[in-house]
Amino acid sequence: LSIKTNNLENWLNEEILVKKIIKKFSDYVELNIEKDQVLYECLMYHLKPAIYRLKKGIKLNNTIFKELLQEDDTTLQITNEVLKEIEEDLEIKFNDDEKCLLAYHFKASLDRNMYIDRKKILLVCGLGYGTSKLLEKQLKENFNIDVVDIIAYHELDEAIKIYKNLDLIV
Repeated sequence: LSIKTNNLENWLNEEILVKKIIKKFSDYVELNIEKDQVLYECLMYHLKPAIYRLKKGIKLNNTIFKELLQEDDTTLQITNEVLKEIEEDLEIKFNDDEKCLLAYHFKASLDRNMYIDRKKILLVCGLGYGTSKLLEKQLKENFNIDVVDIIAYHELDEAIKIYKNLDLIV
């Protein structure tokens, strides 16, 4: 990515760079945030000044973003990984303040998009509600799903008529 090109090329390169960053982050979190227009615009407006600051050695004085993200926050860790290739391409090193600010944009995007692509699941229990409740808890902890109901096996025919937009029956 050459910084010494004309304005149109710079704009196109920035657009490609932002899309690349969003795609890489999406792949890491296994959630498609590539259509998040708010994230795209925030990164478009943020990235060029951030690169300028980094190339000129200018540091941000606003540490509020560090406070909003805990050090062990996975969003910050993923942002660090996503930026490694970008740092190589641009021959710059993002400092902690810039990384936190970018991570904050990604965290906001995750909050906006976390529940959009949730699969709707109906749990059918054959052994009892206790087992199904335990299964529901484990499924929700490990997958981005919405358990719409837990029913007994003999209620399945009626439930299928009621719940039209199910993705899976377990």
